[in-house]
Amino acid sequence: MPTPLRDRDPGRGLFGLLFYEAGWALARLLYGLFFRYKALGSANVPPKGSLLVVSNHLSNLDPFAVGLAIRCRHLVYIAKADLFKNPIASFIFRGVNCVPIKQGAPDTAAIRAAIDRLTGGSAVLIFPEGSRSPDGAMHPFKRGAWLVFARTECDVLPVAVEGTFDAFPRGRSTPRVGMPIRVKVGQVIPRATLSAMKPDAGLEYLAERIEALRLELAKELKDAGATLTTKPRSMVELDDAGLIKPDAGAAGNTTQKSAPA
Repeated sequence: MPTPLRDRDPGRGLFGLLFYEAGWALARLLYGLFFRYKALGSANVPPKGSLLVVSNHLSNLDPFAVGLAIRCRHLVYIAKADLFKNPIASFIFRGVNCVPIKQGAPDTAAIRAAIDRLTGGSAVLIFPEGSRSPDGAMHPFKRGAWLVFARTECDVLPVAVEGTFDAFPRGRSTPRVGMPIRVKVGQVIPRATLSAMKPDAGLEYLAERIEALRLELAKELKDAGATLTTKPRSMVELDDAGLIKPDAGAAGNTTQKSAPA
């Protein structure tokens, strides 16, 4: 049974709910038409309750790709503040539930907004890497994600995205039409499971769960004939601009898993 509209984002007005629904329908049409979009595991999404959705980040196509997989909920997106400079763009982004955050600097207001929305029963999407991957690999998660989790009483939903790096990587001005995009929603991780871990161990646990989902998607796409530049997980940290830290060195480019055949 479909989730009632008002339950998809508790506390939001009717106009905002309808605006999001219209945006979702438009995004579904465009992603299906241009990227052969497909979502797996959407039945794993809890229909109610506070939920922190955590995903890898490859491209500017990721937020809506994840949002399309979370059909029974209206996600709250954490977006770069630069996207809100234009009044029209700001109206649209706020209409589809985006919260601005200053990239590369602490933004307690944005963190507080995310926590407030979670406390009110919403589903919030965050990308713990902090920025888009520069090379197609998933990079270490930053502690800001743990801060949001630690201050709320929410479960965590791991989600993986694949194909978006090849469709629209950093530095490319327009997307590659026809490149398939896949999203896989994993099983909910109860808050108690993560609460029993220290921050670094908890973030590592999340990263392992998401990487496993991501490599499953990569193998599926490659078996179907798609050409991907997907790389296995990297332990090299990114700086605040989303670039590989200059002191990482060649030794830092180690991986924990092998790329799928």
